[in-house]
Amino acid sequence: MDIDRTRLEATMPESLVFAAEIVYGSVPMTVTSSVPLWERPDLKIEFHPDFFFVPPTAQVEVDKIVSAMNWKAIITKPRYYHGTVTLNLETPRGVFAGAYKQSWQLDRDRVTETVRIPFSVSNLLDMGVQNQSITLAVDGRVVAADTGILRIASCKLDDKVTIGLMPDTTGLLEDILRMAGANYRPLTDRTLQTGDLEAYTVILIGSGALRDYPSFQLITGRLEDYLRNGGSLVLLGQPSDWPQGALPVAFTPSIENVTAVELLNRLPQADLISRPYAISDDNLLSWMQMRRRVSAAEISPAEKVHVTPTGATLLSVTKLGEGQVIFCGFPLVEMVSELNVEAIHLLANILNY
Repeated sequence: MDIDRTRLEATMPESLVFAAEIVYGSVPMTVTSSVPLWERPDLKIEFHPDFFFVPPTAQVEVDKIVSAMNWKAIITKPRYYHGTVTLNLETPRGVFAGAYKQSWQLDRDRVTETVRIPFSVSNLLDMGVQNQSITLAVDGRVVAADTGILRIASCKLDDKVTIGLMPDTTGLLEDILRMAGANYRPLTDRTLQTGDLEAYTVILIGSGALRDYPSFQLITGRLEDYLRNGGSLVLLGQPSDWPQGALPVAFTPSIENVTAVELLNRLPQADLISRPYAISDDNLLSWMQMRRRVSAAEISPAEKVHVTPTGATLLSVTKLGEGQVIFCGFPLVEMVSELNVEAIHLLANILNY
């Protein structure tokens, strides 16, 4: 039934009626008091993604805006709901929201609305992780809210780096590349079979990506040619259902639960953790003070940088001709989404390698 929402939201005075009967002498009198009800609508608003890193601003003497970005927020509602809602964004010092639509008319039968909010960053933004919040109000009452995190972090990629992306199952890897200003293009299964792989200096394989690429295990020869001719294949941590024989090197993923003190850095001066960003092991592994699940792997041959107590690799480089296979079993996407600076720098080092 298509019911008028004003009745469901109980704006009519008879929504809740209190009655009292008073008898004065032999004369009864009835006193009533009506209290209108307000039903909280089932609305949500969320940042997508809920994190953002921005490059360092120029060192200037005045408050000069030097870069512009966009937050994206999604409003979710029941299909039947319709009405006007108000948005409000609160930013930390040094972050300035541009013009955005604050009053939204939510239509019946639509379950989501996408809000894009431009913002700029100045040199007043403090170091460290900063919070930014957004609220959704109906009739002046806040009904939904979300908080995103923001920080300054350098992730400079060489202009010559072109990335062919096989997205991870969360989709966050693409968001991260966009924040880094990377020159990337998502690959299709057909591209793997017939496309020009040499158009990319790096092929980046997100965690679980192969589930959407059935042809991957059929192109081992093409991958080997790509690598021997100078290409770079970057593997992030993979699930245990990785198809054997898909790579021109032996690769077997395994899941382990480890803490920072259990990990060993075999090559503290390795290029992978020293250029262009010098990475502090203490800061990188601080994220793993508590026991964490990592996607380690047995990979051979390999120059292992970080290894687990079992000897499995967490970070390694395998040279093949003029190119290389780089494996990173750290939960890099998760670490970057929590704005671990060293994880952001490690991603830049891997893609620039």
